[in-house]
Amino acid sequence: LFKETAEDTFYEVLNQYYTDKGLDTVEEKITIAEQYWQAVGMGLIRFTALGRYEASAEMEYSHVDEGWLKKWGGRDKPVNFMTAGFVAAVAALVNNKPPKSFVVTETKGLVCGDDISAFKAVLR
Repeated sequence: LFKETAEDTFYEVLNQYYTDKGLDTVEEKITIAEQYWQAVGMGLIRFTALGRYEASAEMEYSHVDEGWLKKWGGRDKPVNFMTAGFVAAVAALVNNKPPKSFVVTETKGLVCGDDISAFKAVLR
């Protein structure tokens, strides 16, 4: 539920921004998405690959992971549900697809002891 809500929200916000500013290239959309994620205090995200059928993103710093680690310590499963929704929204937007077009999996997690949090989005 948290992932889906984040996807719907970020899709709408970013889509409106892209439309208002006349942004249409993949590069422009990715740059704004990365800056937006940082500006709202969620962490440092970098989209590492984008294609018609998949996308990848990484975070060297994550607000969610840092908070989780300080409060509860490490965990064996990733916790970035909101980030997964954000990645799904961006993947859909840069591919001119509607929300819920991509399935996102967090493949690495800072909270799990990995050096980054990594996300893989695949077209449904």
